[in-house]
Amino acid sequence: MRLAAARALGGVGAEAKAAVPALIDALKDNEADVRGLAADALGGIGAEAKAAVPALIEARKDEADYYRSWRGYPHKVSAAASSALSKIDPEAARRAGILGQ
Repeated sequence: MRLAAARALGGVGAEAKAAVPALIDALKDNEADVRGLAADALGGIGAEAKAAVPALIEARKDEADYYRSWRGYPHKVSAAASSALSKIDPEAARRAGILGQ
């Protein structure tokens, strides 16, 4: 259920901003797929997910693999968190060393 919810929210965009607190919690889930998809969903929400910046900075340490789809190939949770951070707050991403100065 958590996995399906994170996957579904990823395609909604800024309209899913009410889900930001739950997605922040999902970044700490036991399942890497949930953590990675939560980061993807937060990135899809964009600037409306600014409250997630500290949690995404922490999630950049998560080197677990996750799958965006059952037929896909593995992605790193840390890469999803970095990508989300750059979409939500480019300045915070620069300070974290993700985007060029």
